[in-house]
Amino acid sequence: MTDAFLERYARGNSYKRRQVRSTIADALANDTDSGELWRALEQLGETSKPVTANTLQFAFSKIRGAYQPGVVVDFPSGQQLTGTDAKVAGWAAVAAQLRQEGDPA
Repeated sequence: MTDAFLERYARGNSYKRRQVRSTIADALANDTDSGELWRALEQLGETSKPVTANTLQFAFSKIRGAYQPGVVVDFPSGQQLTGTDAKVAGWAAVAAQLRQEGDPA
């Protein structure tokens, strides 16, 4: 993945192979989906951003926001929300139900 990224985006940028490889390896070690990781890397390459854990997080946020609008989202694995996320999702569902019941259409 590192080689493919550098072949595509290294020209005109100052990407360091070791840093890119390390960041990709860390992301994959954290069970990041390889397809989503590649989309995040493309986002960084197209905008000439450095490849770091922090910039990957911003790229993931942008990618995920495009697919699932809103603040509270389900985990991709189908894992149940817990804590504050679960409370916010619950109240959002109640608000949506009340809006639907109050809509005369």
